[in-house]
Amino acid sequence: MTQSEFVTSEITRRMFSQRALAGLAGSGLLATALAACGNQAGSPSSPAAKAGGPLAMQSSWVPDAEFTGYFEGIKGGYYKKVGLDYQFIPGGSSISPESVVIEGKAQLALSEPDLTASIAAKQGAPFKIIGAQFQKNPIGIMSLPKSNIHGPHDLIGKKVGVPSVNQLTIAALFKVNGINPSEVKILPYSYDPTPVANGDLDAAIAFVTTDPFLLLSKGIKTNTFLLADYGVELYNDAMVVTADTLKNRRADLVKFIKASSAAWNQVITDTANRKQYVDLVTQDFGKSLGDSYNSQLFQLQSEIPLMTSAVTKAKGLYWMDQAGIDGNLKTIDLLKIKAPPDLFDTSVLEEAYADGPHPAL
Repeated sequence: MTQSEFVTSEITRRMFSQRALAGLAGSGLLATALAACGNQAGSPSSPAAKAGGPLAMQSSWVPDAEFTGYFEGIKGGYYKKVGLDYQFIPGGSSISPESVVIEGKAQLALSEPDLTASIAAKQGAPFKIIGAQFQKNPIGIMSLPKSNIHGPHDLIGKKVGVPSVNQLTIAALFKVNGINPSEVKILPYSYDPTPVANGDLDAAIAFVTTDPFLLLSKGIKTNTFLLADYGVELYNDAMVVTADTLKNRRADLVKFIKASSAAWNQVITDTANRKQYVDLVTQDFGKSLGDSYNSQLFQLQSEIPLMTSAVTKAKGLYWMDQAGIDGNLKTIDLLKIKAPPDLFDTSVLEEAYADGPHPAL
């Protein structure tokens, strides 16, 4: 089995870019964007905050199954039903969602709370997180069944592949679970699962919604566990806006939550017609990526349990309860990031779901 045989998915670059781009917080690149905007991105005089214009959303990655609900929202007319001019902007390996928002090219972005918190703390960027698509982050540990790894303590005495940009994350996992780092042999890893398949590594950091398919497509089954289930709690595809956009585009943000929630609920519950939703990715919005139907079906079906929970069933998709927020803040602190105390804001969710978890459009 040759090295890189399994690197057929853009997800490998996504995992690198989302963490590595945290370096923007200290690189001065975001500071340049802030200075260019006079630290007024999303101010009442800028396109980002003016009511009545389009509401553009910068996605966290390329148009794959992760964003199926938004594609259904566009194709199914959900945004039109609420009177919202919504625009989906694809992401990529060289795009920092927060920078796009600060530059005023989008009013909303999907990102990760630790990345947003790092930029907000170091650059004074006026960010607010108003909802979270994923209640549990897809980052986890992947291994072959023969390694008998089902949780953090099973990593003791094992060889684990961890990219340099995930070193703090694995350190947080060890700390919260009382594991001495010296008991685990951490080795360099580049998101190519070949060493796991070959047995050169017992386990490796992985996106559990995509990476297992790279091996499954070759007939190799894997075990996975989520870091989120063992104390490293982070939302994913958290919805980021500026404070001024929150103030001046609140009505549009409420419409966005309502329409997106309704579209996602359709995708999630209409299991009999799942093919038509996967086709939105492979035959329409993400056609140029060339991803297979099976890979996107696997991804969608793996994502849904991470987007839904007892909390979202009771309150609505994207909901952030105080326990979840506290868990995120604890993890952000473990990652040695000082989050602004008011980073999370649930007021848009509360307004959107004032009449229950399934608002009428």
